[in-house]
Amino acid sequence: MDAPVVVLMFLGTECPLSKLHAVRLVDLVDRLDAQRTSEVFVLDRRRQIRYRRRIDDRYGVGYAHRQAECSDLRAALDEPIAAGRTVKVPVTEAVGCFIGRKPDRQPDAPVNYTAQTALPLNKHCVKFHRAGEIYPFSLFD
Repeated sequence: MDAPVVVLMFLGTECPLSKLHAVRLVDLVDRLDAQRTSEVFVLDRRRQIRYRRRIDDRYGVGYAHRQAECSDLRAALDEPIAAGRTVKVPVTEAVGCFIGRKPDRQPDAPVNYTAQTALPLNKHCVKFHRAGEIYPFSLFD
């Protein structure tokens, strides 16, 4: 790809197809150090990050404005990035959900009930093991 500028955006979604793609995108997200969903990156021709974080200030935790007052991504894209110039405001604060990452596994780490048993059971089993559901016994009794 020889485009002068590349924009990458990371979204959180429940789409099954997005989940399938997510496995391949994890490496890229980690290399860019993306922290939150809806975080954007603008890369120049050499694939150096020239701008990162929020799109604009329209949405945030606890508020949603009708219009953005500050269009950070647009301002970054209006600058001559392709000519190698730096962006006036290269980093802004991103808002959105944190991107979850699997913790590094320690081979000699002790096994504990909460992490290795209770959490997986609650996430994958309890909802099916109830009266009237598809499995014949309840995990609540």
